[in-house]
Amino acid sequence: MTIWTDVTSALATLVRPVGFEVLGAVDVGAYNRTLEPEHEGFRLPEVRDERDLVLVIGNTRRLWPLFLEAYATTKLRSEAHPLDAYSRLRIGAAVSRLASELGLRHALRYSFDPAPRGVAISRLATLSGIGEASPVGLCIHPEYGPWFSLRAAVVFDVEGPAPRAAAPTCSACSTRPCLAAREEVLKTCGGVFDRPTFLAHWQTWLAMRDACPIGKAARYSELQIRYHYLKDRAILDDAVAALPEP
Repeated sequence: MTIWTDVTSALATLVRPVGFEVLGAVDVGAYNRTLEPEHEGFRLPEVRDERDLVLVIGNTRRLWPLFLEAYATTKLRSEAHPLDAYSRLRIGAAVSRLASELGLRHALRYSFDPAPRGVAISRLATLSGIGEASPVGLCIHPEYGPWFSLRAAVVFDVEGPAPRAAAPTCSACSTRPCLAAREEVLKTCGGVFDRPTFLAHWQTWLAMRDACPIGKAARYSELQIRYHYLKDRAILDDAVAALPEP
């Protein structure tokens, strides 16, 4: 009988070498029951029933050089969203391989997909014990703080664990500097949160992330930060041009 810890360990073995080292586990029903009716588009499918295992997959700064190498040497340059394409390719291949090897049914969703194939990924990560929900809406990892990204959720027809709490981060923080940083975001953006306004004030949003005292050593490189916030292909081209000759 396959158990959820075996599935989690096996998937970690497959996705870590390609840059995805953050994993969390919970049963899919626990997540689906948190969704309000207006968020039904983010409901995860039950492959068997509500006890199915759902694994959350994410990355730290360690992904960046692996992604750049792939961008420089594969067809990712032709993709509209290269990092999303890299995530879809690598995670999808690992999940398909594992499901085939273990004879498991599965359903895969990505954080960058819109409803009805999307997922409330931060909420799912919090339920899985990856991190705590911060007062400003970020999921805070005990080691990486806000410096990780959540990429995908995969449901397997194996019984998953109940929700669990992460090690205290936000709940143990007495100063909460992120709240003052959020006030600056609200002031600067004037309550407007569309893409053009975000691009005009992205460094103010970055300051809200930087305000967290957890995970300073895990902060992304400057190029990685700029690309995550701006999605400018020229940043990738400059980063690849700066790579050492093989």
